Amino acid sequence: MVSFRHPFARSREAAQTVTDALPPRSEDIDRRQRHYIVMMSVRLGCFLAALACYRWPWLAAGLIVGAVFLPYVAVSAANAGRTDRPGSPRFVDRPARRALPGGRDADGHNEIS
Repeated sequence: MVSFRHPFARSREAAQTVTDALPPRSEDIDRRQRHYIVMMSVRLGCFLAALACYRWPWLAAGLIVGAVFLPYVAVSAANAGRTDRPGSPRFVDRPARRALPGGRDADGHNEIS
């Protein structure tokens, strides 16, 4: 027997709700820009503290090394972008596609040898 499903009947799958949606891209960009500005401000603070600590060369050198490597960390964090939640529509599992069989030429031989 063939089962019939009414075209307007509700699906058994859970519907996507507004509260499950990710925040807007503009909010994500603003958050990343604020984070980058804070890290660059810390870098400036490291340089200024290194100037103030000229009497302790080991401390000044440590602050300068921190100030040199901080941009790499800041750029990596800023470029990380937003993380989508597992199960969001972007991460829907799709069935694997099967490859098509090889073709044959006019004589009936396989084209790929």
